[in-house]
Amino acid sequence: MFRVLLCSLVIIALSIIVGCNKDEVSKYEVLDVYNAKSKGSRILGMDISYNEDGFESSIGLAIEAGTEFIEINLAWNSLEENLGQYRDPFGEIIVNSAYYGSRGIDVAFCISPIDRHMNKTPQFLSQLPLDDSLVMRTFTDMIDWFMLIVPTNVNIPYVSIGNLPDNYLNDSASWRSYIGFYHYVANHFRENYPDIVTGVKTSVLKGVLGENKYWVDSINNFSDVVMLSYYPHDDQYRVMEKDIAIVQLKDICNEFSGRRIFLNDVGYHSGKRYGKSSQEQQAHFYHYLFAAWDSQIEQIERMRFTWLHEQNTDTINAWRELYGSNSAMIEYLSNLGIREYENEPKCAWLQIMEELDERNW
Repeated sequence: MFRVLLCSLVIIALSIIVGCNKDEVSKYEVLDVYNAKSKGSRILGMDISYNEDGFESSIGLAIEAGTEFIEINLAWNSLEENLGQYRDPFGEIIVNSAYYGSRGIDVAFCISPIDRHMNKTPQFLSQLPLDDSLVMRTFTDMIDWFMLIVPTNVNIPYVSIGNLPDNYLNDSASWRSYIGFYHYVANHFRENYPDIVTGVKTSVLKGVLGENKYWVDSINNFSDVVMLSYYPHDDQYRVMEKDIAIVQLKDICNEFSGRRIFLNDVGYHSGKRYGKSSQEQQAHFYHYLFAAWDSQIEQIERMRFTWLHEQNTDTINAWRELYGSNSAMIEYLSNLGIREYENEPKCAWLQIMEELDERNW
């Protein structure tokens, strides 16, 4: 009896956090799109999380939504554990990226010595600063190996050197060390792989428009492209206004006037209890996002939406184990998708498809 009761409570808790509500979708009225600009040279990507029908179903839906590229995130220490000893992680994810090439989808990579709040430098280098000559040479040697094993049918549109290091770097010394490291690596790409643009993915709210603005500006002096991660919510995961992208994308473009800009990650969740959002509000955010993109079409070249489908129950339970009492974060992660894990559309999917159709995507 106790086990049955416990299971019931878990199911109820998950249903509150995930917030799946088919009534919202059936009642949703897609917003009309006015004065939309044609796709032009803009490029849309997707973080292709899978639905219950599997990989092929998910890929097909991503392509239906106009997906032209994906991004694969790789920590440095997943690629190199000991000096010069390399491995293709996660079941040879690099070699298997040939599949995307066969489907006409470009594959970008984010290769990180720092990934958000974690140092991903191999252990044998962990006591050295990033701008140490041995660290920098070791990283570029790994890059040369990496480039050799990328399948020949895969087009790499860009490589980001790091994933949100502004969440980890906490003083001027660490920032200067990272910038020195990145400058060296970016020059290596330009000299050896000139067709691949490089940048460092940093955050919009904490970086460009926040406390790390100076350092984000500084590191982008050495970037081919400004690369940004955009999730408009506060530090309690409460979403910002649904039309906030109109103002914030303009602010970003003003900050980097005349520069090429990628929004590598864009997401807005639909969590109700902590996030004060809904499926309708999530859908409306994407409506205003496309309008904002139309207004900044000369600078913002590409966006990648995070993510395609909600996660399955096992993943959400794993988050509960990992993050414990941080229910707001779990709700946020569990409601970022634009489709349900059960392979049903959310309101956001309906609105996005309308936005794409009106722009001849």
